[in-house]
This record gives sequence, C-alpha cells and structure tokens, in this order.
Amino acid sequence: MTGGQPSSRARCPRCLGGPGSCLCEALVPVDTRVRVVVLQHVLEASKVSNTGRFVTEVLRPSELRLYGAQGSPPPVGELAHATLLFPGEGPSDATLPASRSLLVLDASWSQARRMVQRLPALRALPRLSLKVDAPQKSLRDAPPGGLSTLQAVARALALWGEDEAATALEDVHARLLARTLAARGYV
Repeated sequence: MTGGQPSSRARCPRCLGGPGSCLCEALVPVDTRVRVVVLQHVLEASKVSNTGRFVTEVLRPSELRLYGAQGSPPPVGELAHATLLFPGEGPSDATLPASRSLLVLDASWSQARRMVQRLPALRALPRLSLKVDAPQKSLRDAPPGGLSTLQAVARALALWGEDEAATALEDVHARLLARTLAARGYV
C-alpha cells in the first residue's frame, strides 16, 4: 500500500475506504485558530460511518482522544476552558463563547448523552448548540436537527469565522456521503 491508497482487497487504514474509494487525497491539513479536541467513544473508532476521525486528519491544531477504553481515565482534565459542542441546553450559536478551544463528542446520540452524564468535567463546560433548520444528509440516521461530527465541527468553525477550515470539512463530508451512497448502490 502506498500513499494511503488501499490494495485491491483491503480498506485504507487512514480513511477506511474500500477499493476505489480512498478519500486520503481530500484530507489536506488546514490551519485554524480554534483548537479542536474530539473525544471519541471507543465503540466509534472502527465504524466506517464514523466522521470524527476526519476532523483531526484535516484541522491543525486538533487531537483525537479515546473515551471508554478499559482502564483508562477520562481524558478531559485540562479542558476546563474549552467549549463543549453539544445539542440542546446551553448557549445557542447566537451567543458564541469566547473560548478558542472546542471539545466535540464523537459518539452515537445515546453514547454522547451518557458521556456527559458520567463526566462532571463535561457538564461544567460552557456549551455551544447549533441550530439546524432542515434535515441534513448524513451517513447514519440522526434525530431531527442532528448533524454528523464532521458537519457539526464545520458549522461551529464557520461561526468563529474559520471559513477555510469549515469548507474543507464540508468537502470531506460530501465525499464521505458520496462514497457511502455508491457503496450502497444508490449511485
């Protein structure tokens, strides 16, 4: 395997694309003034439909932390000044927090709720909730107003004026969606 391209039978280890559907060429690093930390539930890490891994492949600075690994403490201790991107209660996008550090939960909706319930440090963070007017195309079913991790981070960055980073993430999401539809035989 060379340059992120999968062999004729294997998935690409970076983007998990199958033969002929590698997205690595779209994963071009983009600098941003907002530090993004993706806290990924351990059960999301190997899912092909997971979009959180692409946030850290594109954005600089950013990092991916794993939540729920057996024997590992919750990796959120020093993020006391971050803003939690989370739907529901909390400031809406009309009241953008001053923080330039964004914590994003990369999990199913029920896993994300449990993560917030179980980690007092997450409950203490100021929140950014995005308003979504119309149903969004996603790789999985989402509740009304729901976005994938990739889409949510793109929209949050756009609110901070990080248009280049937001556009790069939206482009990756569009390619992921096209890849998924093609794999399912819809294209």
